[in-house]
Amino acid sequence: MRLLFLLWSVQVFAAFNLTWGMPALSLDTNPPMGDTDSNAMIAMDSMGNAVASWSRSTGQGASENIWAAVYNHSLRVWTGAVKISGTTSACNSQTTVDGEGNAIFVWEEGFPTRICYRTLSYDGIWTPDLSLAPSMVYSSKNGQTLPQIAISRDGNALLIWAELFGGGHHVFSAKKAPGQPWVNLGEISVGLRDARLVPAKALVVNGSGDGVAVWQERAREIHMARFVKGSWTPPVKVADGTSPSVGIDQDGDGVVIWSCNHSILSKRFWKGQLSETPLIISHPDYVAERPSIGVDASGNAVVVYERYNPMHKFIVGSTLHKTATAWTPPIDLSAPSPADAEAAGYPVFSMNTIGDGVVIWKEWTGKNMVIQGAGYSLGSWSPIRTLSSPTGNAGSFAPAYDMFVTLNDAGNILAIWPEDPRNTGGQHIKATGGVSVAVKESSIVADRSEQPAQTGESMAEEIRLAMTEQPTPEVRFVPEGQQIKVTAGVGLANVGPLPPVVARKTILNGIVTGVQIKHKFPAHVDLINVLTWESPGDVDHFNVYRGNLSCLIGMTSTARFEDHQRTPKEKELYLITSVDRHGQESCPMTIVVYPL
Repeated sequence: MRLLFLLWSVQVFAAFNLTWGMPALSLDTNPPMGDTDSNAMIAMDSMGNAVASWSRSTGQGASENIWAAVYNHSLRVWTGAVKISGTTSACNSQTTVDGEGNAIFVWEEGFPTRICYRTLSYDGIWTPDLSLAPSMVYSSKNGQTLPQIAISRDGNALLIWAELFGGGHHVFSAKKAPGQPWVNLGEISVGLRDARLVPAKALVVNGSGDGVAVWQERAREIHMARFVKGSWTPPVKVADGTSPSVGIDQDGDGVVIWSCNHSILSKRFWKGQLSETPLIISHPDYVAERPSIGVDASGNAVVVYERYNPMHKFIVGSTLHKTATAWTPPIDLSAPSPADAEAAGYPVFSMNTIGDGVVIWKEWTGKNMVIQGAGYSLGSWSPIRTLSSPTGNAGSFAPAYDMFVTLNDAGNILAIWPEDPRNTGGQHIKATGGVSVAVKESSIVADRSEQPAQTGESMAEEIRLAMTEQPTPEVRFVPEGQQIKVTAGVGLANVGPLPPVVARKTILNGIVTGVQIKHKFPAHVDLINVLTWESPGDVDHFNVYRGNLSCLIGMTSTARFEDHQRTPKEKELYLITSVDRHGQESCPMTIVVYPL
């Protein structure tokens, strides 16, 4: 039967939605009084599984150990934590994961310090076994510090670190093929000057294994070297400045950014050539510091950094299209923090190959230090989200990069940081997960109180006809092919065949809609939120969540769902995920329904 809409309002626009679907969880027990956790790191594979590492002080802060935990995306749970360092003091851990879920952990340990490592296979096997001492990357008589690691899709890892000798630091490197020991590549810095590694994207590697490293020399010179076909090119000076950060695309080209005289600048490198004239990113009326950059597979770049005046401090973002000759004007992402809140800021930005990004930072509220997050997609930034406890203190008050965030091409996000939730003086590691997706937000309300009941098919057709002129949403899905389970408390095992795992971006041809209808029964009136969407195919069923990914309200085998338990007179956010026959869940479609 034909539906007569007596009340009809439509609001449809593209938006970027950043949903943190999990509450912040502690990855380990609270440390004893006098001890604390710090330097949190995290890495994620293409299916959303992840590993994390951090430092834990022991003996009233007398020494440190490295701990690790594993995240299972299918179960939405963390397992561990386990101590992975040896018997001497260890700190400054880094971790990375290849496309199949195999992880490498590196850190500095002992005196003089050595770069040590362990690997964790996708099926949960530690090498060396946790009952044995960790392995060294490269034996040297010199002190080794500040490891930075990156990995290609097929598991070829690249490592840089600083060695102290001859009165100064020098940047060294090693590479590792899957299942093979590390191969020392020697020094990559100039060798005649003191070189400094800054732990803010000093090393990046693309999917095919090409890489770039940046560092400082003589305190205020930016240098870089490219890793091409298994070896390093000679280092070149980029510019005068500090705090370098680098991003790389699928062709090995990219962008270097740095801070100089309280401004943020950049240069491109393309086909091995570095541009001559730097581009100015920041506004000249503000002090700008601590940039962090991301570059997608196509060469588009996004940068976030601190800017402040005598009154306030902000986190801002700017973008550079691969064909553009200038960065877009900076956009404030954060609320203002007091400029004298020294630990506020320190943005950490992560970008996937398809151009979505997420940033987290410290923000001082006047009473507490909190962790904030925001996302970037399709040229726009999402509203900010507070990830940590609003009444505790997150991260060290000493200026430091002690938190991390990552996302994959499917839009899965994980953030990690140290937090003292009750202000007792002992910080412990917390983490939260989320999803990002460019969504179509729509509100369609209809009063059919005087109309006969309508079939689901005819109602969906009415909605479809009414919205055929609107653009379709962009939704990202993870392909089927893997089922993940937890084994022996830590580690992830793949069950069944393991085809190549490549996240894909799917443009739905149908309409994603949400409509609230009023239906009159003899004794009462019922308001129903009706959701319809287009199936991407090869789906076993759909999961329907309300509000976030912690609130599953139903499952359906068809691309339609009715919610009779909506909150009266309030808009509702729904997240629809597809689940394949292996039980692997996609990134969600998002639908917002406004009240009648």
